[in-house]
Amino acid sequence: MLRNWEERDITLFHRFCTEQEIASQSGLIRTATSAKNFMERLSIDNDARGFGCCAAEEITTGTTIGLIGLQPGPIPVVPEESSLQIVWWLAPEYRGKYYATEGALAWLEFAFGTLGLSEVVSYADFNDKRSIAVMERIGMRRDVEGDSHQNQALISSESPRLLYRIALQDWGGPVEKLNALASRLLTCEMTLRTKERELSVKGRDLIVQEEYLSENISRHFDSMSLEIELSQNVFEYEKEIELEELRNIIESTRLLLSASQ
Repeated sequence: MLRNWEERDITLFHRFCTEQEIASQSGLIRTATSAKNFMERLSIDNDARGFGCCAAEEITTGTTIGLIGLQPGPIPVVPEESSLQIVWWLAPEYRGKYYATEGALAWLEFAFGTLGLSEVVSYADFNDKRSIAVMERIGMRRDVEGDSHQNQALISSESPRLLYRIALQDWGGPVEKLNALASRLLTCEMTLRTKERELSVKGRDLIVQEEYLSENISRHFDSMSLEIELSQNVFEYEKEIELEELRNIIESTRLLLSASQ
């Protein structure tokens, strides 16, 4: 859930402003004393504008997990009438769960469907692979000419920043996004079933190989049995890793589908 800031969010906001891992990403390196004032200013701006840098809350637990927002961005390479940008800063323990993607999709729908914007932008440090993946996942494309290492006015940190944009005509809207997610879910589930069958066959082959060796090569059984055992261990490990990745993709896709609906 995206909402305005409340008094109970101050603990997380202190983390945003004081913990190096979070503050260096967000550029909000401040003292704990000024954190509360900054949060209050954001809350006032959100009320006045009707949207902005909002608190992101995990609905199932009621925990504030970070900030996901839509805000004006004075970026020289972006026209004045479409200079809104999507931003997100999540606490480290909540990254990699597709929350940023879910929130960014909601803001795109608001920007195009409610505000009637022609374009929305976002940018991230060139080595921030998570944020870049989010931008590409929601349909944004990199604007090389607008990258901050080519436009000095964009530089706000020591590392170069990459600018991403998405235009109204490239935004599919909620129905198209829902269909795309459903198609992705079906593809992933089919791939999972295929991989499970392939790995099951491979596992049976290893068992047959071990039985053959134990019956026919007793002199070398000890050394070769160890080799087979190691192969089985590697196989089981790789199988679990591969299947777990697919299951994570399926689960995250289901969450996005649920949010979209």
